[in-house]
Amino acid sequence: KRFDEAADEAETATRLDPTRHDAWINLSTARKEQERHEEAIAAATRAIELAPRDVDGCLCRILAHGARRDPAAAL
Repeated sequence: KRFDEAADEAETATRLDPTRHDAWINLSTARKEQERHEEAIAAATRAIELAPRDVDGCLCRILAHGARRDPAAAL
């Protein structure tokens, strides 16, 4: 339930300001914990697009691919 609330808050933040890289990171993290891996990957990818030099987006995407048991896809 905690991750459901976190995902709702992150989605609201991304709607209010779609350029907030941290909101996309939070959404990716919550979606991974909810086992909604494709959505986690998409959110992490958006974070990377917004802040390509920030490693958090890359880490989130790697973790989401690993959670869906496809770590090679993250590279």
